[in-house]
Amino acid sequence: MQQVMAAMWKQAGIEARIRNEPPRVLFGETLSRRRFTGAALFAWISAPENVPRSTLHSQEIPTEARNWSGQNYGGYRNPAMDALLEALPQELDRDKRRLLWSRFQTLFAEDLPELPLWFRADAHIWPRWLEGVRPTGHLNPTSLWVEEWRVR
Repeated sequence: MQQVMAAMWKQAGIEARIRNEPPRVLFGETLSRRRFTGAALFAWISAPENVPRSTLHSQEIPTEARNWSGQNYGGYRNPAMDALLEALPQELDRDKRRLLWSRFQTLFAEDLPELPLWFRADAHIWPRWLEGVRPTGHLNPTSLWVEEWRVR
């Protein structure tokens, strides 16, 4: 992916130098201490309707005062986004949540604090003779309800 992106940017007149680091260095030093000077490519996983507070809220910007904790590595700061990130987990009404998510998506598209390149899909594959397996729709494994599994 890095080489493809660098080649595409080169066609646009942008020079990119690829500098890979072991994860413990990238996440333990480079990102958390905000020692990168360009783009940083990494992945994370998220569940549907997961509120991305840790990556977008201004209070999650790693600083020395916070002992470099937080995952808002790019230093994104927007009070309107902070308010949405605080309101979303508290709102239980589905229609009101939908409006909050709509505002979130609009603001995210306008500010573009992160640039998702693709969305990973985890396949759930099981034999045809097995019934009762329910994908959870979030990060917990499907074996949570193993007592409901039955042989056809």
